[in-house]
Amino acid sequence: MTDYSNITDNIEAIKKMAAQGDAKAQTNLAECYFYGRGVEQNYRNAVLWFENAAEQGIVPAIGNLGYCYECGLGVEIDYEKAVFWYKKAAELGNPIAQTNLGGCYEHERGVPQNFEKAFEWYMKAAGQGDSEAQTAIGVFREHGKGVDRNPEIAVEWYKRAAENGNARAQCHLGACYFYGLGIEQSHEKATEYFLVAAKQGDVMAQYNIAGCFERGDGIEKSVEDAIFWYNKAAEQGDKDAKEALKIIENERKNTIPPSGDE
Repeated sequence: MTDYSNITDNIEAIKKMAAQGDAKAQTNLAECYFYGRGVEQNYRNAVLWFENAAEQGIVPAIGNLGYCYECGLGVEIDYEKAVFWYKKAAELGNPIAQTNLGGCYEHERGVPQNFEKAFEWYMKAAGQGDSEAQTAIGVFREHGKGVDRNPEIAVEWYKRAAENGNARAQCHLGACYFYGLGIEQSHEKATEYFLVAAKQGDVMAQYNIAGCFERGDGIEKSVEDAIFWYNKAAEQGDKDAKEALKIIENERKNTIPPSGDE
């Protein structure tokens, strides 16, 4: 991991070293442009320096090029080029590229959809501790995508990813506890995981914990807390959360408080 604590002071030195062909400096400079650290954010410049570093075999730069092409950052979206660069980095053992390549196979980006190949790449990345890949394996095992369905194994992978702090896995694990899928049902455990994931910004977890607060399901009932989390989910565009807020608002309007008159 690059140390950016003194990047503003060192940026000119990094630029000089990158121009002289130092591959590590080229990668660092690309990341500076990508994130806007010490320089004005400029995805196009980031791509140019990632390309320079990639030509010298710097694996993270190779993978990052794939990401730029997949997301259209500094270049036009080109899923086939994204797959090209992801494969290069993935075959060199980069877990992030392996996960992203798995995603391309899963979602038919630049390659024909192939759940079996997606699962293979997710497994490679998961074995290196990548929590996104671990979560994806959980999903594949839960739903039987490209592999035999096995909710118990899905839960084990969700647990691994959840312990690594992955919010999506925490939400999935909460859902498994809620419905008793692959594990003994516990709405209390479910709300614990929903809340942890919601605090990390997972929109589905925010919606789920709001519903639990609204119903008093596995947690003490609190309409105010429900409104808080529905709002959080709604801010991220969740339509169900927006509808839930409207329903609560209408219920409050239609509730006639006692007048206090005898």
